[in-house]
Amino acid sequence: MSDRDDNPNEFTDIELLVISPAQETAQSVQTLLRDAGHNVHVTWLDKPEDLGDELQRQIPQLICCEGSSDAAGLNRLIALCTNIARGIPVVAVANALVPERIVELLNMGAAQVVALEQPDLLTRSIERELEYVDLRTTVKLSRRQISALKKQLGLIVAESPEAMAYVHEGIHTNLNTAYAKLFGFEDPNELEGVPLMDLITPESRDKIKALLASTRKKEGSSQMLPFVAQRADDSHVSLNMRCRAANMGGEEQIEVLITRNAPAQVAPPPANAFEGRVALYQVLTDLKNLRLKERSVGLLYILVDSLEKLQDLQGLVATDNILNELAIFLLDQSGADDQTFRFDVGEFVVLA
Repeated sequence: MSDRDDNPNEFTDIELLVISPAQETAQSVQTLLRDAGHNVHVTWLDKPEDLGDELQRQIPQLICCEGSSDAAGLNRLIALCTNIARGIPVVAVANALVPERIVELLNMGAAQVVALEQPDLLTRSIERELEYVDLRTTVKLSRRQISALKKQLGLIVAESPEAMAYVHEGIHTNLNTAYAKLFGFEDPNELEGVPLMDLITPESRDKIKALLASTRKKEGSSQMLPFVAQRADDSHVSLNMRCRAANMGGEEQIEVLITRNAPAQVAPPPANAFEGRVALYQVLTDLKNLRLKERSVGLLYILVDSLEKLQDLQGLVATDNILNELAIFLLDQSGADDQTFRFDVGEFVVLA
């Protein structure tokens, strides 16, 4: 099945298998579906014992079964399909349908039970089952993608040198060894499923809750927030936290970065390079505050290599996010008296 933008009820490239003693049944089903606007290919199979060989040749999306005149023949056919063609929905086509007979066939594994003399009902029943097939395929694909994303996330977190964790609804879902050790745990698995607030002292919980709430609203700050943590041995340690919203496989999570060192006591570099150059000029011309005779001052110029190539590969927005991450990294690595400035798009100056 493929795109159905023009008609929400239209399925394309339908492979349908009809098992019936009469070829006319297969032709009737094909005509009904094509008249309803579906591109369908119907394969007729008159010998049920050949079902296994047919499934080796191709896997249909749906099987229609019409047994011989006796009820037992259709029962055996339904049983055969549900045993050999597991996972493929079966529509039973029968005559003289009474409620008891419908229930019997459904209990045997038929997904739908209809009469060939009811063409509208037969068409809609097949369409409904095809919708279920489409939905099940989508769900299976989504589950595989989510599983792959979780594995990828686990590798990213585990290999990160930073103390990193992911939190969903306040609960740790992924974290690395560096993160666990800051809180006094050797094994990160010990903290999976543990609420983040269990690691925060009572006096710091309100501001951490406020940080998480603002992050969920995409209002999180890029600066580190100091707080006091409670370690595994009940001792307390001063740490810093930075959060950002993350979406993993459609699931909203919060990425948490923890550092032990105090963050630089300066504002983040201005995003606008002109403002950064003005701020740098003001600092360099303020000789009184520089106190050059009292200390050594170093000026570090940092240039991002291959910026145009990065923009071509990642795009302008993603590149700007990367540069902002670099600015935050420079702040984290700076001392309390150091100052960092955005000098150009991919250029930074650190006054150390």
